[in-house]
Amino acid sequence: MIFFCVAFWGRKSLILAVDVIDASADFIADNRRVFIVPMVYYGLSIMLFVVFVLAFMATLALNKIIPGKIDVDPQDRDFVWESKYVYMLIVLTFAFLWIRAYLEYTAKFIVMSCAATYYWTSDAEEEGEAEVLYSVKIAHINHTGSIAMGAFIIGFVRFVDFVFMYFARRVENAVPTNIGIKICIVCAGCIVNVFEQFVDHITVDAYAYMANTGENFCSSAYNGFLINIKHSLSF
Repeated sequence: MIFFCVAFWGRKSLILAVDVIDASADFIADNRRVFIVPMVYYGLSIMLFVVFVLAFMATLALNKIIPGKIDVDPQDRDFVWESKYVYMLIVLTFAFLWIRAYLEYTAKFIVMSCAATYYWTSDAEEEGEAEVLYSVKIAHINHTGSIAMGAFIIGFVRFVDFVFMYFARRVENAVPTNIGIKICIVCAGCIVNVFEQFVDHITVDAYAYMANTGENFCSSAYNGFLINIKHSLSF
């Protein structure tokens, strides 16, 4: 009964949501070439991962390598870690997360820009057309810095999440029977995950606003946040 009361009270928002889904279906049906965009950037992400693994292994090999437990395994080797190479690995990992986020959100921005060009060139008489090449151009020429800034924030949050999980695993392995430590780790991991989702939501809203207005990242993030507050029920 509560569910049906809420549905009835928010029926206008539900009707609006159905219209949005219908318009999205029309957009996808009329502009199938947009599917190429995420596939291309996914392929670039795979290439980036391969390069990162090779660079990580090469940097790791710069440390002094000494024989390990020869009596157990003749091929065993140990690393003598040097601080400068550890810092290089940290920077390399953060750079990978940053560039990976840049490719991911560039693809999202291009799709948003395609949807914006489709919407603004449509009217009651005829359907518009998604300008894919134009969207690629403005993503890599007009808004490269803005996309990179948003990707930096996402990459930093993911890096913090990665560091947290690393130290959480070490603490958990050090005291495997301490229930209090496990509860704290789970709660902290939940907070980090919620914060990451919040930052992702704000960043996506900023890119959506940017795709429609052409403003920079900071202005788009601020205005997108205000729109979320003003139309929270509709969203």
